[in-house]
Amino acid sequence: MPEPVSTTAMAIKAAPYILAALKTGSSIIGSHYGGKQSRRQQEENERAEARAAMISALTGQRATAQPQIMNSPGASAAGTIGNISDIGMNLLPYLPRSVSTPSVPTVTAGNIQNPGPGPLSGLGRTDPSNPYS
Repeated sequence: MPEPVSTTAMAIKAAPYILAALKTGSSIIGSHYGGKQSRRQQEENERAEARAAMISALTGQRATAQPQIMNSPGASAAGTIGNISDIGMNLLPYLPRSVSTPSVPTVTAGNIQNPGPGPLSGLGRTDPSNPYS
């Protein structure tokens, strides 16, 4: 009978696919929000140039444009997710190649202990190797 695969082993086997999906998703989200951010920054630059031209015209002196820096929380979050997936991809070679489930010790008649019924349940445990049964 084949040995059951543990959740850890399944997660390790799926790690490259999960990290690739994170990287792809962060690229898509980053390009979407990054495009919005660059459009907003361009609009702010144009407003700052117009403001500087108006001040120069009214005062007769040269004014320089000082646009605000436009930040996008969505682009920042996508960049963070991309960085996390890059770190994960760099750590992949250090994951164990195969993860085996721990071997279950065999129970012999000499080491079976019956604790008796529990104080709250009124029932005894049926499997001494599993404390939750």
